[in-house]
Amino acid sequence: MTDYLLVHGAGQGAWSWGPVWGYLTAPEEHPPTLHKRRRANRVHPLDLPGHGADAGGDTSAVRLEECVQAITRTAEREQLKDLVLVGHGFSGSLVVQAASEMTVPPKR
Repeated sequence: MTDYLLVHGAGQGAWSWGPVWGYLTAPEEHPPTLHKRRRANRVHPLDLPGHGADAGGDTSAVRLEECVQAITRTAEREQLKDLVLVGHGFSGSLVVQAASEMTVPPKR
């Protein structure tokens, strides 16, 4: 099955993926009613540096390279397989950059 790494937009955090996380992790006995259920093995919403659980500091000091490294490190640390990277807004370009730097490129 597929693993998902969800990367939020600017000024947000992993919390912004709540509804998507629920959709991807819905149990077989309670599938989503509006859409066909996607089979997900693991779903990881990520807090980028300076955002979400790591918020409180000056986000202007966070470099794009740090965010890209956070994405690649999370995929490696969690040993995500058959990976689908999902980016929203600001993180769209970050996930493309991270995908190009990964040893094993994501599925999508």
